[in-house]
Amino acid sequence: MTLNQTRSPAGGMVPVAYSVDRLGVLEDAVDQLVEVPVERLDEAGLRAELATIEKVRRRLQARAARATSTLTGLVRRQADDGTPGSRREAQRATQQTHTQLMDELDWTPTEVKDAERLGRQLARTGPLSDATDAGEVPPKNAKTLSRLLSRIEPDVREAAEQRLLEAAKTQTPGVFADTCRQVLAELDPDEAERAEHARHQRRFGSVTTTADGMTRIYAELCGVDGALVNKAVDAFRRPDAPGEHRRPPQATADAIVAMARAALEGGTPATNRGVRPHVVCTVPIQSLIDGNGPVDLDGTTLPLDAIRHLLDGAGWSFVVTAAHGTPIAVSKESGTVPVGLWRALQLRDQTCIADGCDIPAAWCDVMHLDTPHRHGGPLTLDNTGLGCRHHHRAYDHGRL
Repeated sequence: MTLNQTRSPAGGMVPVAYSVDRLGVLEDAVDQLVEVPVERLDEAGLRAELATIEKVRRRLQARAARATSTLTGLVRRQADDGTPGSRREAQRATQQTHTQLMDELDWTPTEVKDAERLGRQLARTGPLSDATDAGEVPPKNAKTLSRLLSRIEPDVREAAEQRLLEAAKTQTPGVFADTCRQVLAELDPDEAERAEHARHQRRFGSVTTTADGMTRIYAELCGVDGALVNKAVDAFRRPDAPGEHRRPPQATADAIVAMARAALEGGTPATNRGVRPHVVCTVPIQSLIDGNGPVDLDGTTLPLDAIRHLLDGAGWSFVVTAAHGTPIAVSKESGTVPVGLWRALQLRDQTCIADGCDIPAAWCDVMHLDTPHRHGGPLTLDNTGLGCRHHHRAYDHGRL
């Protein structure tokens, strides 16, 4: 096949103009569609247009995947003529084609690889391929089902395909992937275990600091590990306090912080020469003199005001430095709230003590009241009270 030819629907070779003409018809149809402003459509018209666009998008995505796979296969075959070294040349040509597609189509490396992989999977004729080309199955579900079919024995493959095809048309990608795992576990438990092990090998997590000092946490887990983390986040997700209106991602972020605090306060993390992990805050002496200025929180620069609310018992140490960074004073690690004091506060306060706040004690911190912790305030019943995270921060920053 030469580069100025393509395969006709009947299987023969046709000039590339055949495909170009068809693409011209497609562009003309899109032009006619966008001529009518969407603002002129009624609700029924808008819903009908969205449904049709989604179906066409699926069909075009499947077509793009086939085209990507066919193009890379063509380039690979042209470079690999069977001579010594031609296989390496074919790999180089394939990578060059991927790079060109990224530049020409503004695709990411993952998008190119996923399109090529899906195109190879759709090359197998059958009900799945037909349904995907017709726009009835989302490409992600087609990819998941194709991967399942490649893992099971040929004698049960057709029955499994028919069984899962209807689910592939209606279920979201996450739900459908779980359905496929269930079917694989029924048909071939050993292969299901190998597939789960392969998923586990793809696990990863990272904790990085962004350019503006935010801590970014990203992880992908599977199986028991994923279920464990989901359950822990749910367990530590506290309700909003009165006047606090968090978006779901913010509530999740707060739950992750609560999990870390609980682990450091009551867990048994690894120690460093007998010292449990704790956060070190380095305060230049000038910041203390001025009452403001920068401090260093384990490598992150913050204003002094940002550390005025402290996490009791989480393990915080302070290092006061002179002008040239020489340590001149080190604090003792803040003490953990005694069990007796905690029980007394639960009995006395029961909820957050802020006006109108009924966040239960289990979700509250122990706040220093009249004499702050930074001024040597003691952990006594008279100088403490329960405060939810929202009101604790507000109190320490003078907003209550």
